[in-house]
Amino acid sequence: MRAGILRFARVAIAALALVGTMSACRLDVTLRAQVRHDGSGTFSIRFVLDKELVDIARTLSEDPLKALTTLPPDLTSAGWHVRRDTSGGGLTITVERPFANPADLNRAIADLRAGLASKQGPAARFFDLHVSRTSSFLRSATSAEGTIDLTSNGLLGKSNLPAATKKQLQSLLDQSASQFFRFTLVVQLPGGVSSATDNPTRVKGGIAEWAPQLGKVMAFKASSAAYNPALSVIGGGAAVAAALFVAAMARRRRVRGPAVASETPPAETPAPPP
Repeated sequence: MRAGILRFARVAIAALALVGTMSACRLDVTLRAQVRHDGSGTFSIRFVLDKELVDIARTLSEDPLKALTTLPPDLTSAGWHVRRDTSGGGLTITVERPFANPADLNRAIADLRAGLASKQGPAARFFDLHVSRTSSFLRSATSAEGTIDLTSNGLLGKSNLPAATKKQLQSLLDQSASQFFRFTLVVQLPGGVSSATDNPTRVKGGIAEWAPQLGKVMAFKASSAAYNPALSVIGGGAAVAAALFVAAMARRRRVRGPAVASETPPAETPAPPP
């Protein structure tokens, strides 16, 4: 594992050094948490490397990116999966895990961080995420909060890389990494987002997005509220029933027509006796 991390570090150094001459060189990272109405959902981290970065990796004798697609057995047995796509000449690596409820997600992220921290390589400590949910008969409230640490210390501070390699990476990160590195955080919650902190780039419906900046720490939180889907069905059924009742009454009036006046003249009231 350590050898793979060192090879990946060399690729990063080479890529950062060539940024000035390769404007198309790019690395996109997207962290996404999607929570459904019932509290289940999917968490994923996606790395997208363009062809230039992949070409740099191919100049080495071994594939340094293989380390990103190899998870410890205890994580794979716990439901974590890795997908690798090389279509278009670039490389997309997605690490993902479905979850049954917020507690399952929070436990899985803790296991991921602990599992990677126990290896001789970068630990998953550049992010922290916690999802909470409360529900009642009428509606549920969901929130997602955490931090994204894209400082050199957050990215490399726990990496166990040689001091010289770490120093070189820190210098290059500070100088030019923001020119080719882009990070996107996406949180999708049930219902509509009612509040979101730290200046999200987009809030629409139940989705909130942020663009954390390299070299900074961002603390975020998004909250939403959604009515119980079962309650919506009941309410919709009641509305349909009411509409059918009104339509039936209107049809009934049309069939019966207006009331017809009686043709029999009213009886005369007898005069009182003299």
